Amino acid sequence: MYDEVFSSPFLSASSVFYIEEGNRLINDNCDASTFLKNSQFRLDQVSAQVESYLDARTRRPLLNVVEQSLMLPHVSAILTNEQRGFSNLMDDNKYSDLKLMHSLFIRLGPTIITELKNCFHSYCRDKGSVLVKDETREKTVVKELLDLKEKLDKILIESFSNNEAYKVALKDALEIAVNSRNTSKLAELIAKYADVKLKGEKGVTEQEAEEDLDKLIVLFRYLHSKDVFEAFYKKDLAKRLLKKGSVSSSSSSPSGGGGGGGGSASFELEYIMISKLKHECGNVFTSKLEGMFKDLDLSDDMIKYYHQYLIDSVRQNQENHQEDEEHGSSHNKSSQEETIQLNMKVLTLGYWPTYPSMTTILLPLPLQQTTNI
Repeated sequence: MYDEVFSSPFLSASSVFYIEEGNRLINDNCDASTFLKNSQFRLDQVSAQVESYLDARTRRPLLNVVEQSLMLPHVSAILTNEQRGFSNLMDDNKYSDLKLMHSLFIRLGPTIITELKNCFHSYCRDKGSVLVKDETREKTVVKELLDLKEKLDKILIESFSNNEAYKVALKDALEIAVNSRNTSKLAELIAKYADVKLKGEKGVTEQEAEEDLDKLIVLFRYLHSKDVFEAFYKKDLAKRLLKKGSVSSSSSSPSGGGGGGGGSASFELEYIMISKLKHECGNVFTSKLEGMFKDLDLSDDMIKYYHQYLIDSVRQNQENHQEDEEHGSSHNKSSQEETIQLNMKVLTLGYWPTYPSMTTILLPLPLQQTTNI
């Protein structure tokens, strides 16, 4: 009797009411936030009505009426309206509204959730592609992509509960965006960005620089042209290492300082970056980069042995000079080896970038004399 006399007519009338309300809101150019909050209000109102004066059996059918009559017909409008819909919520970082949208759309079934996920994918892809394809942004595009990734990660966690399907959508969207430009320019720009961080920036601590490199590695992970990145990275690494000098005496630098003269701010940070690249791409990818460090270590050892040889030679010359004076002879040995400090690097050809060959090197006279030591 309850169903025939009251429940069925009540549900039919409610359906008409919610259809009219939904149409009115959309026709009045209601924004997504207002529509979603109104939908949640109606769901809460229905639950309160059942608690107060309706039979408990009416709860689910009445909630279903709200979902099917008020919400479902306008899903497309909410998702696709660029001015008042999903994109606007994303642009304005409306975390709570996006979270509400996700929770309400879950009630409408997996097909609607797939639509929401696809909109999220399209938004991430399009925003990233616009940055990558804009040739006027080459100086800032890497930083802007990192900022975009950080923004999207926060939305993913706070609004979509770090849902695995959305994580996959984000990864796929950014991979498409990063590789949307036909050239390999972005690979070069990512390598240059790493170069700036590894040289050191004023006011940036080593820990902060490492955190920036962690974010950069995620961007690198999306790159298809990793070989192009490797070529530019190796070239910049060579400059940093050779300008910095000794590995053993420069394992770290004070926090917040920059790399003097364009050299590495910290060899420890260089090692960390290479270990990250090895983790992503394997030993083959980083073997030459690691070989460059081995060359510097070996060169340091060779210079130490050479300097010790000079010390021993000078001592022997002094002893011989004293003996000559005792015997009344004069010996005027040049002491250039005492005053000229030699610092050189012996580099393995296969590890380092190719440099122009020099067939003739004219040394200054003082340096020529030291070659006879």
